[in-house]
Amino acid sequence: MKITRILLAAGAVALASAIAPAARATLLTYYVVLNTASLGSDANGPFSLDFQLATGSGNVSNSVTLSNFLFFGGSPSGTPNFTDGSESGSLAGTLTLTNADANNEFAEQFSTGVTKIQFEVSETENTEEVGSGTPTDDQFNLYIDDQNASTNDDIATGATDGGDELLESAIFENATLSSVKTYNSTTPDSGVTVTTTVPEPASTSLMVVALGAFGLFARSIRRRAA
Repeated sequence: MKITRILLAAGAVALASAIAPAARATLLTYYVVLNTASLGSDANGPFSLDFQLATGSGNVSNSVTLSNFLFFGGSPSGTPNFTDGSESGSLAGTLTLTNADANNEFAEQFSTGVTKIQFEVSETENTEEVGSGTPTDDQFNLYIDDQNASTNDDIATGATDGGDELLESAIFENATLSSVKTYNSTTPDSGVTVTTTVPEPASTSLMVVALGAFGLFARSIRRRAA
């Protein structure tokens, strides 16, 4: 019985240690789906996805990781056509933006004929703090650039600040999916829409499976001890 208790306690601690860091490291995770079908016959193409992490107060290290890219009807070029600040990776795998500079940006072209683009966004939990006054949050932005992407020529959107973002997400404590703002494109490149969804609770499912497997193991130990 004593051996069983030790094994149970050790297993619980190991499982908690494995789960806790991941839960603390991520503030918000969500999927983005871009409907780009209207750009297929647009004369302003080819187009590029443009991601930016704009630094706020700048005294807390934040990052945004983009992964699980899916391009329906085409593919990314494989080579960035614009970079600025601190970024690593590409649309072929995982892309990470870190707030090391005022504007941390990455743009990569996608092929004509892409009708939909889907990817996952994961933002860290750190929140800007200042000794006095109101801190400025870091902000993650998504744009689509036209053929003049190297000069940051973003397609027009209905963004309320006039910045032509398709998506903007301020990184602050207790941020939720409802705080992520999305906008549609407008003339002359109208038709692009953006939706965001919460990913399936895969981590919760894995935890349940792990606990179930550990329970079976502990039961087997008890039977042997008996």
